[in-house]
Amino acid sequence: SVLYIGEHKDFDEVEDLMAQYNVKKCVVDALPETRAVQKFCNKFIGRAHFCYYSGLKEVKKNEWFKIDGQKVNTDRTLSLDISTNEIKQQEIELPENIGDFTDFKQHCKNLIRTVSETKAGNKIAEYVKVGEDHYRHSFNYATIAKHIFDKRVDPDVFII
Repeated sequence: SVLYIGEHKDFDEVEDLMAQYNVKKCVVDALPETRAVQKFCNKFIGRAHFCYYSGLKEVKKNEWFKIDGQKVNTDRTLSLDISTNEIKQQEIELPENIGDFTDFKQHCKNLIRTVSETKAGNKIAEYVKVGEDHYRHSFNYATIAKHIFDKRVDPDVFII
């Protein structure tokens, strides 16, 4: 379940959310504020990870992200496919305050999956941004955090 959706100006406010919701795992975008992200993750070692969409070259069954300490690498398209599937399968519950964030649904619609063909004839799938997509990527990171936590125990709380 997603219990909270909100916008915050700095990591101090996110730290408060970590305590308020007793967050067990979170994943944040590693870019562009790498120093601030590293500082935040260092305060929550074992609970906070930073993610790079690095385009994993080889993916084994159920291994669509790789963890190296605090760093998580995943393929952008594959991870968005997985979190999109959770939305389509209605495997998530949205918080009571979802009505306060009308942009959430629009951000989810602002990434369009396309398939194109390379000069060599290979097909490539990718998500194309057609508008603001911050909430969509936040949901993607929350999905990654949930799957990291699922490897250990049942998920508790995820914040977008």
